[in-house]
Amino acid sequence: MNTTNSSSRFLGMIFLTALISTGVLLAEPALRWDYKLTGRELSYFARCALMKEETSWMWADGQETIQIGENKLGTLLGGAQHIRYSYLPACIADYANMDYSVGNRDHYHGLAELSGLPIYQERQGSQQFSEEVNYYNPALIDWIRENMIPDPTTPLTLDASFQRLYDVAARRNARILAYTLYELRRSGDFAKYYEKYKNGDSVARIEMKHSILGDSPLQDAFSTEENDPYSYSFDPGHAATFWFRREMDGTSDEVLNLLKAVFQKYDAEALRQMK
Repeated sequence: MNTTNSSSRFLGMIFLTALISTGVLLAEPALRWDYKLTGRELSYFARCALMKEETSWMWADGQETIQIGENKLGTLLGGAQHIRYSYLPACIADYANMDYSVGNRDHYHGLAELSGLPIYQERQGSQQFSEEVNYYNPALIDWIRENMIPDPTTPLTLDASFQRLYDVAARRNARILAYTLYELRRSGDFAKYYEKYKNGDSVARIEMKHSILGDSPLQDAFSTEENDPYSYSFDPGHAATFWFRREMDGTSDEVLNLLKAVFQKYDAEALRQMK
């Protein structure tokens, strides 16, 4: 796994995913849709992607599951890389009726069609995904916060709501992502690790993802060496390097506000822990 793709939570990540995990996007922003996305539309995005998931990869087999079509899903263990290669970007692009014949487009352009905003800042150099650090557009993160967090009671299926999806699939990743930032700040270690990450090469950055915060209380059974020998599962090390990249591109405040907005609706306990 490369350094740009390690991170994230599911509900938060369904909504953040388009930001963290999209690849190539429009060089110029599209016309912004003149209405907010509805709960029905967000339900479609989630079902469209989750019904096509390969559940044997990066999904935990647990007692708690949620049924989406023929798929029975437990806790999502993958981060942004998993979602980047999922069907979610294509589901968004298809819904936006994106014209693939215009320019050098693929399904990752869909979020730009919906938001009317470029994914990357000008210092990215282009609207192309980078295998190193990406400089995301803070306005897009705010747009996601305002438009892509459904009400928890919104039906996802006939017998399950988005709250159920969060509780089963997303809560673990969401809390690890947020709590890791607070842990680093409280300990005073953020600046030390950040400088090391910023000044390291790609190999050193990958190594940091797998080596730091190994003794964090946020580590769980899903991220032990026995259960996750290749360190694929999202854990505090993945979360920390995500926050270092957001510090580099200047969007850490926007992403934290997005997470708080998710917790405000879905996870009162997590919100209390962050105060």
